[in-house]
Amino acid sequence: MVVGSTEDGKIVLIKQHRIPVGDYIIEFPAGLIDEGETAEEAAIREFKEETGMEITKIAKVSPPTYNSAGLTDETVTMVFAEVKGKPSTELNEDAEDIEALVLDSVQLHELVQDQKIKWSAKAWMYCGIYVFFNS
Repeated sequence: MVVGSTEDGKIVLIKQHRIPVGDYIIEFPAGLIDEGETAEEAAIREFKEETGMEITKIAKVSPPTYNSAGLTDETVTMVFAEVKGKPSTELNEDAEDIEALVLDSVQLHELVQDQKIKWSAKAWMYCGIYVFFNS
């Protein structure tokens, strides 16, 4: 999972259609780590594929964290990065329905407050903390 911010402090999220939910979800760009690939390499690849933007600097990489340890051993590694570029869907796979969102603090605040929006838990928690402590 890539928590990306631009030079001017905007946060990059994606709006992606998720079949199990039957709707669009706001989340951070993310993907699987391929065999032989590091979390950093996967973050660079997936961020480019899903947003069309580039990671310019990796600031911090979390240890693997567990989403639902009572049900699965799936882990998530969070990569905090500085990013640049213009959003593009050019590199999305055919089956992907993804829109990159590059939001300033006002736009992020509005999005977090909108009760109609469906969020991934990780993205809402991070964005909610950011908004509520920077308001």
